[in-house]
Amino acid sequence: MIGADAGSLHARAEKIASKLRSKAPRALVEVVAETAEVGGGSYPGVELESWVLRITVPDRSEQELETTCRAGDPPVIGRVRDGALLLDPRTVSRAEEEEFIDVVAYALRGDG
Repeated sequence: MIGADAGSLHARAEKIASKLRSKAPRALVEVVAETAEVGGGSYPGVELESWVLRITVPDRSEQELETTCRAGDPPVIGRVRDGALLLDPRTVSRAEEEEFIDVVAYALRGDG
């Protein structure tokens, strides 16, 4: 995940965004350039260029979206910044991708 190149991350983020838009049409799902922190003891403070999903939904706060995603099964952990929920596909394995999309779409629809 640390070694993923920006081009493949961008393409993957666009693919996931497209699926989310079709499953949760009220949501505004954008792909934007962002930095991600590696964290942990091995690379403290190291930042990586990345592409993230920037998500907003009319009449729903970004905190509500974050809380609903976090309560999913499995939990989806994002970050709130500048009025939107940010989700980094870099942190999702390909094997988990469809499950990730389903959890996030459920949270965005607010039908739970």
